[in-house]
Order: sequence, then structure tokens, then C-alpha cells
Amino acid sequence: PLHPSVELKLDNIVKERKQRWRKSWSRVNVSEVVLQLLHQKNLQSKCICWKLVLSIRTKQIEQHFSASHEQYNQLVGSWLVSKLMCCENDTEDEMIVSTSDLSIWKEWARLQSNSQQVCCLSVLREVFFDPEKPISTADTLLGVSGVLFLVSESRQWDLDRLRLHNLIASLPSGSNLPLLILTVGMDEKINLSSLMSDNLELSSLDKTKIRGFSVVNLSEDGGLYSDEHLKEGLRWLADQSPVQPVLQQVKTRELVVEYLNVSMEQLETMKPSEVTPDQCINALNNALEKSASDIILAVQGNPTNWPGPEIGLIDEFTVEARAVGFELPKVGWSSPAAVEHVLNSLSSCKLPEFPNSFSWVNKDSEIQNQKLALESNLKWYLTEACGMMQGDLAAREVCLMVQRGATLDFDGTRCQIVPKWVVIFRRIFNWRLMNLSSVAYVLKRRHRASPDKYSWSRQRLVAEPSLDEMIEISCRVPTRQCQHPERATEDGEFRNRSLQGDERCLVHEMEQNDGMEIQQKRELAVESRESKLNSLLERCTVVQNMIDEKLSFYF
Repeated sequence: PLHPSVELKLDNIVKERKQRWRKSWSRVNVSEVVLQLLHQKNLQSKCICWKLVLSIRTKQIEQHFSASHEQYNQLVGSWLVSKLMCCENDTEDEMIVSTSDLSIWKEWARLQSNSQQVCCLSVLREVFFDPEKPISTADTLLGVSGVLFLVSESRQWDLDRLRLHNLIASLPSGSNLPLLILTVGMDEKINLSSLMSDNLELSSLDKTKIRGFSVVNLSEDGGLYSDEHLKEGLRWLADQSPVQPVLQQVKTRELVVEYLNVSMEQLETMKPSEVTPDQCINALNNALEKSASDIILAVQGNPTNWPGPEIGLIDEFTVEARAVGFELPKVGWSSPAAVEHVLNSLSSCKLPEFPNSFSWVNKDSEIQNQKLALESNLKWYLTEACGMMQGDLAAREVCLMVQRGATLDFDGTRCQIVPKWVVIFRRIFNWRLMNLSSVAYVLKRRHRASPDKYSWSRQRLVAEPSLDEMIEISCRVPTRQCQHPERATEDGEFRNRSLQGDERCLVHEMEQNDGMEIQQKRELAVESRESKLNSLLERCTVVQNMIDEKLSFYF
């Protein structure tokens, strides 16, 4: 029998080895390991989605290589899969999605005092090697944040090199990802970085796809694989992974109007006679171009098409699904098809140049002729140049635009119509942007205005008389004046003519007084009519505001 002290030592050794074995094969919640580092890189994000692509196992190798490769990465590959992916008849509370080649780990933490909890979702997607074709990017490599590559235990460098280069070639251009290379059974004295760089030809990898690499030896004393070494590699990947874009979902119409209002408010400070139609048109076209640039800028910052489609597999009734819905953009928001649709809709809203025929400016023409010329130009622009509406609707719109968007200028001799182009084109803009109902994602700005501050679909109509009312009031014929009687040369004639003249003057004064009373009554009637019109306009404005609020949901 063994000495009691020897038995105690053996028991301790066995117990310690069991603990090391249990730790080596225990599951690793990837989100728990990397949350702290990812939060430091993405301080503004309340939900972090981090995706790793794993190249661990292969399929159909024996069809292309010798039979000696059949045990390719069998042991260490099984260990990695059991650590990071699912196992049969095994459940894990922190793993919310689990399939044979996919796992999603969750972790919630409050990393700062008096702050909201941060949700971290780590998506691990395994890809399998096929020597004949690159890996499909339909969904496997979308939204990837880093690459984990396991070198074969048997050091089959030709196969490893082909497998790695096949994987990197399938990554999106410009993805700029970190590459973690895992190996086992290496001598500590060997320079692993040089060894891997030479045998895997890492220098020939596309630098726009891989920003750098790190090599981690998973072996530890006793023939076990190191749990801590694996975690160190995961932390390095998290530290080197791209920053998650901070986005804001906006309605494209509101984005355009935000830029448009800045230009239109500047034009409003100018006199109506100083503003030209092309200035208003350029304001809209520039706003559309700036909006498109904002969308393109956000897309260019997301070359991997983050977030990956795997988050759509999360149970919709979980708190993680709600966090994804509130904090992350929709899957595929930066795909070419989605972006092209939004950009085309913006481009279709641009306005053509206004006709150069300003016939209403002719001071020698009558007011009514000037009005008809202005209406004719506007109707042609809406129907022919822009194609926004047909004849009957265009005629009604033009009438409203001219009545509320034109004023009179009196130079002392004649009246001239002066269009208020800012008012006219605000109405045209509303029609032009009516069908712009799509949404897009742009980079979040700290001082972006809220929608209610720049939604001018309800125009600030001032209670002013219409153009016809101004023409009626301003262009009247002046009243007659009293004529004095002639002075006579003889007494009798003087007296007689003076009396007759006084009588005529008295009669004329009475007529003039009557005329003044009639004129005053007319003016009172006009004022009363204007007051009623103003009251009616205010009620219409209230109703229009209510309609716009209800319709704003669709725009």
C-alpha cells in the first residue's frame, strides 16, 4: 500500500487535473469575454452586434487529398466547436441561437453608473472549405467583424494555405478585418508569426480585407488546450475589429427638407424681386444631392453589410430581439439594391430649369396680361417640364400659386406683378416630394434637427389679400375734383354767374360727399370681405394642419 502522503498527493494531482480538464472543455460565452472591449470602442451603441467567421473543420477533403488527411483537425477542431458552438443534448442559457454551424451568445451589462444596460450579441458562423469554389457570400460572410482560422494539427501547409486564401478571397473588399490564427503543438521557441507568414503566404493577402494577424498557440502543459489562450485571442479580435457604425434612421423626405429649409430661409430674407426661379430650383436640387451624399457616406462606412442576417433568427419575443429592433439598423440596409432604390427616388425629384420667358415683367403690358403670362409659364412648367400633373389639376394649382404667390409693385405710373418665388416653389416642392416616402440610414449627427422643426408641408400662410384683391384695390381710377366758376366783368353778370356758380359748386360738393360716402362704404365692404376671407383662411389652415398631421405617417 502507498504511504498516506503519497495517496494525498495523487488525489490532489487527479483533482487538479480534473479541474484543468473541466476548465479546458467548459463553454466560453464569447459575449462575456469581449463586451468590455467592444463597449470601449462603441460607447454610443446600446446594442453591439459582433460577428466572427470560423474556419475550423472541412468537408469532402478526402475527395481531393490523400487519406492521411481524414483526421484533419479532428481533436482540436472538436475542442473548439465544443467551446464556441453547440453540442448535442447541451443547453446554455446565454446562447440564444444554436445550430450545427451557428451560435449567438448574449451578454447584458451596466458598464457605467447611472447608464443603460448594454446588450452584446456575438455571432459565430462556421464556414466549410470547398477547394473548387470560394465561399458563398449570400449570408455567411455578411456583417463579419473578424476571422478565426485554425491551422491543421498535421501541418498540411498546402491545404491550410488554400483554405485560408479561399476564405479571404470571399470577404467583401475594404472590410479591413483582423485575422486570428490558432495552432497547437508548437515549440515555444519558434517564432510563430514568421512561421505562419512564410507557410501561409500571409504577405500576399489583400490588405484591404485583412488589416493584421495574430497567432495564438492553444497548447499548454499536460496535453490540454488552453482556455485562457483562446480568450486572449478573442479579446485581440475584439480590440482590432472595426467600429460599429452609429446610424440614424430618417425619412428621406425629412432629410431633404432639413437641407432645403436652410437655403429657402436665406431666400426669404431677400426682396421678392431679387429672387429668381432658378435659385429656388437649385435649393431643392442641392438638398437632394446632399441627402444622397449622406446616405452614400453611411454605406461606404459599412463594407461588410453589417449587421449580419443571423440576428433575424433571434426569437422575436425576447428582450434581445427588442434591443435589436430599437438599436440596430435593418438587415440589408446598405445592400446595393436597397441603396439604389433610395438614390433613384431622390434623383427623380430633381427639378428642371425654369423657362427664360419672363413676359409678365413687361411693364407696358396690362396687369391682366401679365397675370395670364405668369399663369401660362407656371402651367407649362408643371405639366410639360416637370410632368407632375395634368392640365385641369395644373390649372387649379397655378391659380392658387399666383393668387397667394404674387404681389404688386407700383412705380408711380403703372402696376407690375412681382412673383414671390419662395412661396410658389414651396408649394411646388410639396408636390414634388409627396411620393418620397422611403427611409434610409445616415450617420448620426449630434445636432440633427427634429422633424417637427423643419416639416414645412404646412406652409406658414400669412393672412394677405389675394392678387385679384390687390389688383382691385390698388388699380382704381382717381376721383373728380370741383371746378371754380369764372369771374365776371360786369356787376349783374358777376352776381348772376356767382350765384349760379355757387349753386353748381354746392351741388357738386353734395355729389362729391355722396361719392366719398359711397367710396367709404366700398372700402368698408372690402375690409369686411377681407376680414371674412382672413377668418376663412385661418380655419382652412387649421384643417390643413390636421390633414397634414394625419398624412405625415405616410410621408
